[in-house]
Amino acid sequence: SFTWVDKSADKVGQWGSGRPEGTLDGRFGLQIIFTAPTELTSIAIYSVNDAGALAGGQVWHSKSSSYWMLGVFQQGRQLNASHVKTLGTFNGRQTFDLYCNDSGWFKSGQNFLVEVEYGAGLKVTKMVKLSQTTPPVTQQNLPSVTDPVIYFNGNIAGVQNGPT
Repeated sequence: SFTWVDKSADKVGQWGSGRPEGTLDGRFGLQIIFTAPTELTSIAIYSVNDAGALAGGQVWHSKSSSYWMLGVFQQGRQLNASHVKTLGTFNGRQTFDLYCNDSGWFKSGQNFLVEVEYGAGLKVTKMVKLSQTTPPVTQQNLPSVTDPVIYFNGNIAGVQNGPT
């Protein structure tokens, strides 16, 4: 699966820089199932139109230094500090966080395509349309001590009005 996550962290910079530089990055989630140990050669993200054709010229790539670097993370660990020849060999269900330095294209309604290259040049693609994101919660409204409380008496059959 390929999903848009958010724009809430700075993990990579421009071109080949795998270091934060002060701009929040676009973050995508990618889940792949490999049925045998398989070399993951590269991952790329492209801006595309509604039909999935390249549009807008935005490209982030884990391998090709002709494009801005795509930061690939797995369980919080960065797999590439710059463009690399391979991301490693994987087997089974794998989940990756993909970070793209913001070029101004991460807006609601924009389409992106991920291209995963593996094995001996095999490729698979998946498209996602960015949806309206909800701003992060900045203050949590906790119940006040005057709010009504229901107490459970530990008996599956009922609820009583006070603590047990």
